[in-house]
Amino acid sequence: MKNMSLKATESPQSSQSTVFIVRRDTECAEAIREQFPGCPAEEAAAIANHACQKHSGRVGRSAAAKQFDSTAARLAVIARIRHMHTRYDEILMRTNDRTNARSEVRNDVDRILEKWSVLPQS
Repeated sequence: MKNMSLKATESPQSSQSTVFIVRRDTECAEAIREQFPGCPAEEAAAIANHACQKHSGRVGRSAAAKQFDSTAARLAVIARIRHMHTRYDEILMRTNDRTNARSEVRNDVDRILEKWSVLPQS
């Protein structure tokens, strides 16, 4: 019997793939929140979604990160902070020096990592 919840252009396999992607992203976001309990839920979801994009070569898609281990989670969180919460991209565009740009924002990244490493105070 055909699954009636599928869109007309969707196959059962693509529906199963979508379920897997949602489950994987949810599991990745949960792994991030376990390691970084102060990370806002919407940030964790965005990090997981971005890091685990299929065929991206990103940390969440590497062979070592099939279970999205703590190292992969940490690297993904650091990348998100660097690109979304610092002037990293601006510095990189201006200097074209990745090492220098990372060095310039390291304290900002570390400050946010420290904040996200603990539960927020209510």
